[in-house]
Amino acid sequence: MNKLIISSLMLVSMIAFSAPDQIMHWRDLASINSELIEDKARTFLLREKPELKNVAVKFVQIDAQIHKNEGPTLNVVFIHANSFKPIEQSELYDKSKNSSEIKYCMEFIFIFFSKNGEPEKLIVKDVLLSKDIDSSKKSFWDTYNSF
Repeated sequence: MNKLIISSLMLVSMIAFSAPDQIMHWRDLASINSELIEDKARTFLLREKPELKNVAVKFVQIDAQIHKNEGPTLNVVFIHANSFKPIEQSELYDKSKNSSEIKYCMEFIFIFFSKNGEPEKLIVKDVLLSKDIDSSKKSFWDTYNSF
């Protein structure tokens, strides 16, 4: 279980893509206007989750990929100051299984864009922390403050 937690946190620590105020260019091959993408995603996020309007929400990454058979995909990831939560508030929690090892998690919000460049779907994904509140809070704040 600890390997899962460490792997999850390592993944989260390595996913930053670009500063939100940049336009990334690859000569005449491609460019990504990360500021525009983030603005559209943030507007969609606050419309879909109005409870976050007065909460600090941090941009984490933009993920743009081209799949051979499916075409392009684009999503944006955010974390917010209220992301830390008890595992019972997570979809990962299963009362029928022994979940005494993990008591806390943090959530990341993914905004998925349609092929026409508009945000269309929001998904919340939780990352497991640990059973100790102090180390879980430290892991959360270390991750949150890294963005």
